Amino acid sequence: MIKKKICVLGLGYIGLPTAALLASEGFLVNGVDTNEEIISKINEGKAHIYEPGLNELVRLTVKSNMFKAALIPSSSDIFIIAVPTPIHNYNNILTPNIDYVMMAVKSIIGIIRENNSIIIESTIPVGTTLKIELLLKKNGIDITKVTITHCPARVLPG
Repeated sequence: MIKKKICVLGLGYIGLPTAALLASEGFLVNGVDTNEEIISKINEGKAHIYEPGLNELVRLTVKSNMFKAALIPSSSDIFIIAVPTPIHNYNNILTPNIDYVMMAVKSIIGIIRENNSIIIESTIPVGTTLKIELLLKKNGIDITKVTITHCPARVLPG
């Protein structure tokens, strides 16, 4: 049986438990973060955040080679974007900052293939998936051959 490959971009409070749970269910998971200390800690089998049972799950999935953390994404079947969307205060109008989401999408443009799925876990405003589609199109990706979905995280998945 061919194992699906999943790339989780953002290994914080949503991304790390998601990555570890998926790895524990038999998916090959590449977790990506921009923080080298987080990458090192995870690859040592240690969680950098506290959630009951998470440290053990990370340890087991890393030890079984189902979960590995890296600074750059790798070719996958599914990409899960779980990066922060901090709030901007622009002239006393609070708006979500989607810069990290767009940077995550840009980081996978060169490895997206036909039949890939992109799942945006980050909380994003209306219209963001359209911006993502336009970015992908601009970079030569046929968006009719990939799936783009939005499933905002509401609780810790573990």
